Amino acid sequence: MKELRLTSDTPSWTFISEIQKELKTFEKILIEKYQDLPFEFCIVFRCLSPDFNWKSKRQFSKKENILYVEIIMFDPEFEKIKSDKDAQRKIMGKHFYEYFKETLEKYHKKIPALDLYKDELLLDTENWLTVNHWIGDSTLKSDFSIQEITQQFVEIKKICNKDIFDPICLDKITVVKIKEFRNILELYLLDQPNDVGALKIMSVIECYLLNFKSAYLNLEKAVLLKSDYKDKNKLVKLLGMIE
Repeated sequence: MKELRLTSDTPSWTFISEIQKELKTFEKILIEKYQDLPFEFCIVFRCLSPDFNWKSKRQFSKKENILYVEIIMFDPEFEKIKSDKDAQRKIMGKHFYEYFKETLEKYHKKIPALDLYKDELLLDTENWLTVNHWIGDSTLKSDFSIQEITQQFVEIKKICNKDIFDPICLDKITVVKIKEFRNILELYLLDQPNDVGALKIMSVIECYLLNFKSAYLNLEKAVLLKSDYKDKNKLVKLLGMIE
């Protein structure tokens, strides 16, 4: 990934083209973290009259090695908030998040390299959109309770069947299942960031994925919220794995 291409076709009275430029900070994440992706994204925002009856579309050009993502919005959504830049950003964020997520789901099998990074890329996208106020926490609110998450975690532990400090890599299918569960857990923690049980589960999940620094940070937060001598011992072990 060398570049995130951006273009827009919008009425001059909207802030859309100006807000779109904020994605340049997201581009830095793509370039630094996803250098191995052998293609580029081109994001197009269009704000049109409903009379055009256009629909959002996506297309991968093998010749150009570009995945085009064209997002169609209609001007009635923006007319009542002409002077509210923040509200316009939220509308753009909702359209972008939903369609970009669908695009990754549709193309991750068609573009082999994307299949390796889909889950992580979606998570980075969600985090950037949330931090930069393109979407609110309610957009990403988890549909799962902590009880349901715990049940899924028990199943994950059965599949992995290994000590969390064991550096042996898991097979690809298992890793995909773990990453899918981690996405669910990430959404839950966005809504409930101080849930000690969820933080401990996330620490174990990160260990399974060999992300020991992230595992340490999650468990450290859990210990700060509710001290436990067993967890303190795990922190010492995790610190040794990082070093």
